[in-house]
Parts: sequence; C-alpha cells; structure tokens
Amino acid sequence: MDKIVTAPEELTKISRYELVKQAGAQGTEFLMWMMMRGALGDKVTPLHQNYHIPISNTGAGTMLLECAA
Repeated sequence: MDKIVTAPEELTKISRYELVKQAGAQGTEFLMWMMMRGALGDKVTPLHQNYHIPISNTGAGTMLLECAA
C-alpha cells in the first residue's frame, strides 16, 4: 500500500501473470487501485490508510488519498 503513494510507477512493472501468481484471482483488485492512483496525478497526500488481516479471511485495505497542490 505504501508504494501506491510513494512509487506507483514501480508497481506498473508487475505482469498480470505475476499478479495472479502472487495474489490469486483477488489480485485483479490491484488493477483498480492502480487506475485510481493514476487518476490522482503525480503527487498525493495520504490522509488515512488501514490494512486488516483477520485470522480466517482475506485481508482488507482502505486508503484515502488527496491530490497534492
């Protein structure tokens, strides 16, 4: 999640094959996160982020970003 803010261009180098290999079918959600990040422009300010890993379920992340002036 940190790289979505600080180094999103690095994340664009992950192939679809590698994404599915590492994260399974749910990894395609990552593509939606990257589209969101691309729409915000070069500089963003993180206002809030949280990642929860429950014992018996899939992790869930939330992130609130603001376009930096």
